[in-house]
Amino acid sequence: MANLTLKSGYNITLTEDSSAGTLTISATDTKYTIDSTLSSTSTNPIQNKVVYTALAGKQDKLIAGTGISISGNTISCTVSGGSGGGSVTVDSTISSTSTNPVQNKVIYSALQGKQNTLTAGTGISISGNTISCTVSGGGGTVTVDSSLSSTSTNPVQNKVVNAALAGKQDKINYETWTFTTVSGTTVTKKVYIA
Repeated sequence: MANLTLKSGYNITLTEDSSAGTLTISATDTKYTIDSTLSSTSTNPIQNKVVYTALAGKQDKLIAGTGISISGNTISCTVSGGSGGGSVTVDSTISSTSTNPVQNKVIYSALQGKQNTLTAGTGISISGNTISCTVSGGGGTVTVDSSLSSTSTNPVQNKVVNAALAGKQDKINYETWTFTTVSGTTVTKKVYIA
């Protein structure tokens, strides 16, 4: 005699055929529902053949076809619902006058030639807080002061201004005092306190 262990998530069916002297045991997995069609809302797994069929109907890359022609960087298409067509020209160089989109790799390449932070180079030198540059038609030096001064006309570092302001009072404090004068008049005045 064999033991039969039942697991959760399965339906077990016993069918007895007494005339043939047989007992048929069948099990159905009810733990998981496997979809046989694509769905935008189902969270169930889906049959492999359904996915294969759906993907087989899609193209791997943009190819010319009904209403679409490709020539170099120009993609022309017939707009749905109209008899006219449109085209998009994708530029392969950066231009200050073109209104066309430009290839990603062209933008990437152009940005690689730019610096992330100011570094010394042609016409620019940096020494401590001093940046010297050659301006068209002349030259000049910008000195950034590291302390406050009553006479300097140079710009000053942000942290120096912040530290100076932190040492100042936020607001003027006062109290209202009422007192009587020698002549007997009652006076109320605001007295400012440092």
